[in-house]
Amino acid sequence: MPYINYPTFLIVDYGKKIVTYVHIWDMVSMFGIPIYVTPITDAEVHAKLYVNDQLVQEVTCPHIDEGVYKCEFDDTSSYKGFIVYDVPNYYLRGETQFLRPITSKEVELARKILTNMWVIKDYKLIIYDDDMYTPLYCFYLYDLYGYPSMINVFKRVPIPCQYI
Repeated sequence: MPYINYPTFLIVDYGKKIVTYVHIWDMVSMFGIPIYVTPITDAEVHAKLYVNDQLVQEVTCPHIDEGVYKCEFDDTSSYKGFIVYDVPNYYLRGETQFLRPITSKEVELARKILTNMWVIKDYKLIIYDDDMYTPLYCFYLYDLYGYPSMINVFKRVPIPCQYI
């Protein structure tokens, strides 16, 4: 009877591709006791990457070693999602969830945006760094009709801070 082994959960570094390995093998047992295990090397392993319940990429996983198949996805930025494995010629399926942890750099940036000083002047929003002098982010501000505005702001458009 064929079996499939796969990770049930992955933590993937931000900026890195998602790579998983699937092991497919056949086990013969007698009275519930395994007698021998044989790697399956002719399986057709397909994997689908889903982010926000949307199919992002589908790959065919090549056989790389005795019953081991490598599934590699191009995605380098999705924070969470799942991978569905399908081995149709052996009627096997599996699923792996993945997560990319938020880095301390991102947490620090969020803190600065939420807590540091910001100023609206000349139809621009300026968010300052911790020194309250260096602009961190800058935006042009517009109203609902697309006119520059400092009140009733509907839209902000990022601009390079060197023009402030």
